[in-house]
Amino acid sequence: MIESQVRAGIESGIEQAKDQSNKTTNAYMKAIATNTKLVNESTAKLQETLGMKTMSLIGGSLALFFALVIGFVVWWTPSLSEIADRRAELKGIQEQVKADFKTCGGQYCVKIKKDKCGYGDKGNYCQIATGWLD
Repeated sequence: MIESQVRAGIESGIEQAKDQSNKTTNAYMKAIATNTKLVNESTAKLQETLGMKTMSLIGGSLALFFALVIGFVVWWTPSLSEIADRRAELKGIQEQVKADFKTCGGQYCVKIKKDKCGYGDKGNYCQIATGWLD
């Protein structure tokens, strides 16, 4: 009889421990499922936010770059009045010096006197030919 009572007590204790273990396990499983859902939602929102920020940053950088390039081109390119002024200045120099200027392969050239070279500090200047016979 004592043996059956001890056995019943042990079985009852084991059954209670199993029930408590199952309840604790279920509570942990619910907490894990809830936390996993929260983490997944937070990660999705973070990815969306970072994606928009990254796209905005890259798009803004490209727009700024193109604006700077266009601004530089507009600033650097001479206006039509400047071009006309430069052409008039060049024509005035050509008339004043009476030199024979040409375009040689995209570069400006001037007719010089080969036998009248060696001027300047380093001897790298020549006299300009001013007529047909020079």
